Amino acid sequence: MIITLKKNYVQAFISQFIAPLDEIQNQLEEWDRNLTKHVVNLDDIAFVMETLADIREKDIDLDMSLIQCEDASNLVSKYNVPFPKELADRVESVRYAYLRIKEKALQQLDHILSIQADYKDGLLESITALRQVVAEFEVDYDEKGPMVPGLMPQVALDRQIQFKNRHDNLTRKVVTANKGEQLFGLPISDYSRIAQIGKELELLQRLYGLYNEVNKTVSGYYDIIWRDVNMEKIAADLEDFQKK
Repeated sequence: MIITLKKNYVQAFISQFIAPLDEIQNQLEEWDRNLTKHVVNLDDIAFVMETLADIREKDIDLDMSLIQCEDASNLVSKYNVPFPKELADRVESVRYAYLRIKEKALQQLDHILSIQADYKDGLLESITALRQVVAEFEVDYDEKGPMVPGLMPQVALDRQIQFKNRHDNLTRKVVTANKGEQLFGLPISDYSRIAQIGKELELLQRLYGLYNEVNKTVSGYYDIIWRDVNMEKIAADLEDFQKK
């Protein structure tokens, strides 16, 4: 009876005070993977800096949770309560991993500080080039885009696809440039027109998709023998198009 009570007590004790160890270990492993990332471009620098910021934000709470696990492990050891040795060893190993992460974070920060000047110069050059590409894209969109008046539907659709692909590629470069500007404390460039064009292209994609769907459905009606016409289905199709 007493042995059973002790086992139940230890299980409850572990669940209450040692269970956070799993979450702590998972977090440390994630940080370790992130800090191990090889830095070769601005996206990598931004990724590592976000990880360092996450470590700073969660450091105190994680340390307090780990101290709770250590205190609990020491308490059961002090009173000779049956306690799995592998669990006590794990508490120690997680503390070591925590200290190693702190050291690794400082090393990675020092590395980024040592290389940031070169990346900043490269960023400024890429921003200048990007602004030129953006300006050319905006002019092309206004003069040759799918919104030019008088276009045949199929021509407008082809242009929508073409400019959507160009816009997607350009947006990725804009996002990277903005991240770099934030990273180095530079003024954030305004690419609001690019965002506006993106919304127009998304709406046009839906519109032309609906246009094609309607044409395909209606053309299919001409292949139906009159006696086989299903008026209920046609009515349902029309109602569905109205909802879209």
